[in-house]
Amino acid sequence: MNASIISSIDFLLVPLYFLVLYVLIRFIKNKYPNDILIQKYLAKAFVVKIFGGLLYALLVYYYWGFGDTLTYFKESLVFKDLIEAGKISLIDVFSKDYTFFRENYEMRGAINNSGFVVVKISLLLTYIGFNRFLICTMLMSFIALFGVFKLFEAFVSFAPKWHFLIAIVILFFPSLNIYGAGLLKDTICFTSLGCFFYGCINISKRKAKWTDYLYVFVAAYLILIIKAYIIAALFIPLLMFICMNLLRKIRLKFFRWMAFPLIVLFFSSTIFIFYDDINEGLGAYAIEHLQENIVELKDSYATLNEDADSNFDIGDMEPNVAGILKKLPTGFVATLYRPFVWEVRKPIMVLSAIESLFLVFFSVFVIIKVGILKFAKYFTINPIIFLCLLYSIIFASLVGISTVNFGTLARYRIPVIPFYYMGFLLVFYEFKTEVKKKQIQNVV
Repeated sequence: MNASIISSIDFLLVPLYFLVLYVLIRFIKNKYPNDILIQKYLAKAFVVKIFGGLLYALLVYYYWGFGDTLTYFKESLVFKDLIEAGKISLIDVFSKDYTFFRENYEMRGAINNSGFVVVKISLLLTYIGFNRFLICTMLMSFIALFGVFKLFEAFVSFAPKWHFLIAIVILFFPSLNIYGAGLLKDTICFTSLGCFFYGCINISKRKAKWTDYLYVFVAAYLILIIKAYIIAALFIPLLMFICMNLLRKIRLKFFRWMAFPLIVLFFSSTIFIFYDDINEGLGAYAIEHLQENIVELKDSYATLNEDADSNFDIGDMEPNVAGILKKLPTGFVATLYRPFVWEVRKPIMVLSAIESLFLVFFSVFVIIKVGILKFAKYFTINPIIFLCLLYSIIFASLVGISTVNFGTLARYRIPVIPFYYMGFLLVFYEFKTEVKKKQIQNVV
């Protein structure tokens, strides 16, 4: 372990950088005095995000002793040394493929181009972070807050009065701030997903500015480079969300029924045209690759004794499409509801177990309060609820059956938690709104 990664100088620089970044947050707040979401939640979200990023960095350094975030940071320092020695330029780093550096300078840390994205960002941060791991982590957390806050704003637009409840899971949910704030691919993808979703929602509502199109383009580019399966899993739900919105805008039932087959045809044709792209985007999560991927993961984690207590087994799976489809419900449960409290074998697993238990209780509470029939009704007729829950089903099922370690799963499930929670919350919101309307009608 490199002793200079964290040293006494960090305990002087961390408070100083925190103060500087907090001043920037105050500046943003003052710039939008009438925005209730920014005024109420931005500063609090900043503190939580910075704390989460630092906590993860300290855990990686002092508890695990290794991790992707340390690897990416160390490799960014190697690149910086090469630049200062005149062997490469900063332009080379951003214009050449990672294969070039692997072959010519024996670079291995980033592994591939997806990890290289994190190294590039880390490299830029070292210039304003004095080559300090904790400072670069703080800066990354600060940047990540932008996309997360956009995701928060997008969801609040569907339930404006419940912004506090939405803030709890989008801005303050513990694992999202611990595993979604450091120098990680997960951090970049999660904040990009927030920007992508925010831009898509504004475009669908015809309230888009030029910046919304920019958000969608840049975010999609980053996700496709790093973890394309996130957008691949979202593609069908998002397309169906657009189709459902188009149907809802047709007020007359006759014309709605006339338009229905055309929209179904459009939807089916689009899926057919982009099927290969979706399958390629899913990569290891594509049905035909899942079995091979699972076997490789089991063998890989079996060799890591330090992670053995965090491994789990979803049981035997037949090596065919039918066998994999049978396991999808098991994967869904594993992603969102595990580890169960009795599966906790390490202190670090307690947080994931508590969060999973919360999701179980919240889901059961909503279903009991609303009722299964009404729940199904809202799911089938409300576009945003349909999008959130269908994406949750697809994403959680595929990730759950292709991940065999709870520690890894805690990071991989980050993109689905907000959508799952919001799906159920919006069901409850629709139910309460409907009940309130009936009460007003009865009084009148």
